[in-house]
Amino acid sequence: MSAQTVNKQSLLAHRRTVKSKKPFFLRQDAHKKKKLSQNWRRPKGSDSKMRVQLRGYRRVVTVGWKSPGAVRSLTRAGLAEVAISSVDKLALLDPAVHAVTVSSQVGLKKRIAILGEANKRKFSVTNFKDPAAFIATAQQKREEARKLKQDVKKSRESKHEETKKAAETKKEKEAKEKESKEKESKEEKKTADENADEKKEPAAADKQASEQEQKAVEEKKEKDKILTSRNQ
Repeated sequence: MSAQTVNKQSLLAHRRTVKSKKPFFLRQDAHKKKKLSQNWRRPKGSDSKMRVQLRGYRRVVTVGWKSPGAVRSLTRAGLAEVAISSVDKLALLDPAVHAVTVSSQVGLKKRIAILGEANKRKFSVTNFKDPAAFIATAQQKREEARKLKQDVKKSRESKHEETKKAAETKKEKEAKEKESKEKESKEEKKTADENADEKKEPAAADKQASEQEQKAVEEKKEKDKILTSRNQ
C-alpha cells in the first residue's frame, strides 16, 4: 500500500470522526416558529446570541467542520462520484477510482443497461443498494408491461374484428331486406299491372260491342232510307 493510499485512508477516518461530531445546523428560531424553514441561514441580527456564539445557543457553520480537501466529496470508500447518463461513459472510468451515480434523467431501459454494464465492470453504484436485484425486478416489470400491452392490443384487435363482422352482418342483412322489399314491390307492381290489364280487357270488349251495335243501327237506318225511297 502506497503512502498516498495510507494518507487517503487516514484522511477518510479523520473525516468520519469530524462528521460524527458535526451538529445539524438549523436556521435561528426554526425550532420555535413553524413558518421558518430548517434550511441554514446565517444569523444577522444585531442582538442575536447565536451570531456571537454565546454558550447555550445553537452552533453556526464554521470552517472547522469541513472535510479535509483531499477527500472532500468522495464516498465513504474514498471513490469519486461520477454522474452517468450513458453506457459509453463507463469506458472512461476506473472502478478503483470512481463510483457511479446513475442520472435520474435516464429512462428505465437505459438505466437497466447502465447498471448491467456497471455491475459487469465491478463499479460501485451509489444510488442503488442492490443493482442486480433492481435489474431483475425492473426486467420483470418490463416483461409484465409488454405482455399487458400485447393483451390490450389483442383485445382491441379482436374487438375491432367483432365490430367489423357485426357491421358486415348488418350490411348484409340490410341488403337482403332491401332486395326482398324491392322484390315485393316489383311483384305488387306486376300484380297491379295484371289487374289493370284485366280491367281494361272487358272495357275494350264493351267498347267494341257498343261500336258494332252503333254500326248495325246506322246500317239499318241506311237500309230503311233506301227502302223508303223505293216505295215512294
